[in-house]
Amino acid sequence: MYTKLNNPLYLFLTKTQVFQVFLFFLLTILFFTKIIFAENYDPSFYWDMDNVSAVFPNIGGGTITVRGETGASNYPSNVTGYSGNGVLFDNRYEKIDIMTASDTYRNMDPNTGKISFWFKPSWDGAYSNSAGYFFEVKHSSKFFSYIGGSGSPVQFAVNGTGTAATYLTVGANADWWSSSQWYYFEYFWDKPSGKFGLSISSNGSVCASTIKNGAWSWDIFFSTGHVLTIGNGAIRDTYSHCRGTMDEFYVFVPSAPAAINDLSAFTGLSEGSIELNWSSPGDDGYENPLATGSSYKIQFSSLSSGVIWSTASAQVTISTESAVPLASVKYTLSGLTRGTTYYFRMWAVDEWNNWPAISNIASSWAQTIEVYPPAGITDLTAEAGPVNGSILLSWTSTGDDGYTGNFSSVCVFDLRYSTQSYESPGINNIKFNSTRLVSDFNQIPVPDLAATKTNMLVTGLTPGVTYYFAIKTIDDALNESNLSNGATSWAQWDIFPPSGITTLSAIAGLTGNSAALSWLAPGDDGFYGNNNPGYYAVRYATYTIDTNLKFDSAVNYGNSWVPVAPGFPESHEIAGLAGGVTYYFAVKTIDDAGNTSVISNSPAVDTKVKQFKINIPSQGWVFTDNQPVISGEASVLSKIEIYIDKQLDGITYTATDGSWLYNVSKVLTVGSHAINIKAYTPYGEFCSQEEIAVTIMGQREKAITVGPNPFTPDFPPYDKIVFNFDNTGNENVKISIFNLNGMKVFENEFGVADTVVWDGKRNNGAQCSDGAYLYQLKIGNRKLTGSIIIAR
Repeated sequence: MYTKLNNPLYLFLTKTQVFQVFLFFLLTILFFTKIIFAENYDPSFYWDMDNVSAVFPNIGGGTITVRGETGASNYPSNVTGYSGNGVLFDNRYEKIDIMTASDTYRNMDPNTGKISFWFKPSWDGAYSNSAGYFFEVKHSSKFFSYIGGSGSPVQFAVNGTGTAATYLTVGANADWWSSSQWYYFEYFWDKPSGKFGLSISSNGSVCASTIKNGAWSWDIFFSTGHVLTIGNGAIRDTYSHCRGTMDEFYVFVPSAPAAINDLSAFTGLSEGSIELNWSSPGDDGYENPLATGSSYKIQFSSLSSGVIWSTASAQVTISTESAVPLASVKYTLSGLTRGTTYYFRMWAVDEWNNWPAISNIASSWAQTIEVYPPAGITDLTAEAGPVNGSILLSWTSTGDDGYTGNFSSVCVFDLRYSTQSYESPGINNIKFNSTRLVSDFNQIPVPDLAATKTNMLVTGLTPGVTYYFAIKTIDDALNESNLSNGATSWAQWDIFPPSGITTLSAIAGLTGNSAALSWLAPGDDGFYGNNNPGYYAVRYATYTIDTNLKFDSAVNYGNSWVPVAPGFPESHEIAGLAGGVTYYFAVKTIDDAGNTSVISNSPAVDTKVKQFKINIPSQGWVFTDNQPVISGEASVLSKIEIYIDKQLDGITYTATDGSWLYNVSKVLTVGSHAINIKAYTPYGEFCSQEEIAVTIMGQREKAITVGPNPFTPDFPPYDKIVFNFDNTGNENVKISIFNLNGMKVFENEFGVADTVVWDGKRNNGAQCSDGAYLYQLKIGNRKLTGSIIIAR
């Protein structure tokens, strides 16, 4: 067809694409103008009116003939139209014949159809001239539409002339009729239903519309001199063409696809499936392929009667684009209930939403067992793996049913191997079934999604030996795929050393002649694989051990330690050291093939230890606080257990400077209590204990207030905690803050004061984390203690 859009974008579109764009645009207009006619039609005739000299229409048959008064220059001409160009009629003697009796195609149905076009009048308000025609089929029973008469009505007649015609009139009201506006005209007639109608719309709303009901008789026919004319039927007739610009002239006729009458149903191959078969109809009956926008609708039910069959209830929609008429169509429905009988009916709807009658009914039961096996794997590969005695396998899963369908959780891969080429499992099914299962010593991946790449590292193989592999897939119905291709590789030699330890740490023991080492275990090959059997080479010296020469020169510490799994922590004691000496340590890891890691980091530790002791309070072991605070010293990372009257009250640990602090959690009654304190080495060995007797005096009100408690740093007004206390003796004040592990986080001296403020920060300015803390406020020789909480 002719390109009507003046946008440069359309220079890159084919004529067919432009026409499809226009049809889509036209359908959108039809929808939003709320056309009152429910019938759906196919365009049997379409002329874009882009070229007034055109001979043939864009769609349909017919001969376009432009006429005017002989000898005068009053022929229709092209001007800007609604879409591209349109045709301007500005003289009563102009008309265009578009269908004649000699045309091969009639393009019109005498019983049912529609005519539509766009029109922009050349006047405003009421039409003052004599009647102007939009179109006419002129013969003994006229079929026409014109404007004129009282109130400027638009009239549509479907038979007869004058008063004998069956008329339908829509007023062209002066309030909305404007020469600056385009109007969309749509006429329909339906003789079998005894009705016809007219609608005029603009700017997305209906300006006027009406439908007339009633029986009449007429025939639209063509004979000599009888033509479908845009404008009046004869030049110099009493009437003329209605003056204005016309564009996009359509004639539509109803033409639905034929009803499907050979629908059949069969039990499918896969579990819960039924296969449907039918012959495709055409877009128009059995003619022409179904066009873009057409579709099949399928409705099904497990009920044999009482079903309301309707297109609105159809559960399945299938595209029919480019379906060849009478071609065989197959479609499989899956996911149905196994063993249940289903009943099916369907429709084919064309791109204009024309629906045929419903199809015949077909029935079948859904497959109870899965009979369709997975397809065989064809891309199994094998290569030496990254660790000792390993081979890396790779393959692409197929599907539960051939190459389609995801696998259920009970489907499996059957993977087998051999070390002899003549017994390769990939030779045939007999060899496959006689070879060993890889699942005997490795966990096999589980099939999941269809067409998914799967990788598997097979371990525990003999290094350097060649292995032969093949695989099958077994679905949840125990259907077995074909044998895969064979894949071959040798198992990796152990050429990879363990990774070097970078997390080695050392602390002094409690005895003064030992140290405790801790680290995260490496793997047999880098960070992978358990290094068992394997071992550690441990060295110590009084200098940093950071080269192989220094490592070899350092003192060897013999051990029988067995490496734990990669990434897990392990700790060991180094005994027999001299007290008060700074020692440096380093470790290498050796695997069972003799591959040795690089040197670890080399931490240092001073074996000088602090003796376990308990600090005696200035007031002795007499307390007015029912929950007294006890402190002391021990080696770094020692564990301290506190027992009150032989019952464990709690545990604390020494800080990095060896100090420890504990606030009794049990509220002690007035009187004497036995407090037993036990110390343990960093490796959990009992070291020492001491028992003290404390006396709790009657509880008196503390001469201190602390608040807000809890407090919230950085969120005023609760961002600081204030300690108010009695200092009538004008003594110097010192405050110390400890975490529950006994580590001092803050300390400051304030001189003479009766108020102390803490903002929740350490001495280095770092913010303390949320949690409970202990405070000790020293006022001269007097100490006040308690707990505070940081909560954000």
